Amino acid sequence: MKDLYDPDFEVPHKHKGKTPQLSHYLEYGINMGRIFVHNTIRKIPEDEGKDTFKLFSPKPHQIKEFLVTNNYVVTNMDKNLGIAVSERTWLIEKCLDLLGDDNDYTCIDPLTAIQKLDKKCTEMEVIASLAEVHLHNGKQIGKYLRHLITPPKEKHNVPLFYGIPKIHKEPVKMRPIIPCHSTVQNPAARYVSKILKPIIQLAPSIIHGTKDLAIKLSKIQLSMSRKFYLITRDAAAYYPSIPIEKCINIVGAFYMEFYHNGIMPTDTIKLHEAHIFLRCFNVGNQELILRYEDKMYLQKQGLAMGVADSPNLANLFWLPF
Repeated sequence: MKDLYDPDFEVPHKHKGKTPQLSHYLEYGINMGRIFVHNTIRKIPEDEGKDTFKLFSPKPHQIKEFLVTNNYVVTNMDKNLGIAVSERTWLIEKCLDLLGDDNDYTCIDPLTAIQKLDKKCTEMEVIASLAEVHLHNGKQIGKYLRHLITPPKEKHNVPLFYGIPKIHKEPVKMRPIIPCHSTVQNPAARYVSKILKPIIQLAPSIIHGTKDLAIKLSKIQLSMSRKFYLITRDAAAYYPSIPIEKCINIVGAFYMEFYHNGIMPTDTIKLHEAHIFLRCFNVGNQELILRYEDKMYLQKQGLAMGVADSPNLANLFWLPF
């Protein structure tokens, strides 16, 4: 089967051996450029007003000392509203409140967590092997799917749960974040995200950023004699309430409709493609393990902000309604 290349499935790799050298004339040109830049920087005159504000700029060690002394933590805020300075005890309390919701999370024994993560590693290896055999660019995708599998005798990479303040809410709440960029199942979630992108692009009710919204609004002819209302939905805020099993059924139906005209494919290659997609879908979004302080938790329902395909799944989940 002909092998292809997809930059979205490139696996980072470490270079071994000696770093290759450029030709002498290229090295000489780069060195001369470096000398020019350094000389230019040295010739830049100092700002005369620099000393005026120097006394008002705290030094890094002073900022650190202030934060440590007062037990403060600096975090981002929800909605990209800047940064927030919060008491560490308050942040911990709010995060534990989120994790204490029995509907969303449950505390599990570390051995149970390891067992579930071992199972995910096994599943990722199986999917990678299937991809190598049955997909057009299977060699690359197989390598990509297995590149975060935990090596033998090493610890699993478990995402660290944290929250960022919703400062625009009253009272202030927290948005849960579970960064899964380095977890064993993340390649499967990224594969699902890649497959779903064409479906997302064709959905007229999904806005792809502020620029897309502005372009679509500019094409609408509105009567000045009537009132109009713009109603939008926040996919990120919707994540925790999405039932995973129902989401899998709905998104799976969209996939089958788009790629296979809504019927079970009979072609062997297409059948394997659908099988690999659904297995990636399941392993990437079910039984998410996370940690907070010295405890392990299992997410029981909803999607997590920090999983690669969560925005795609959330957008497609509400389309039927």
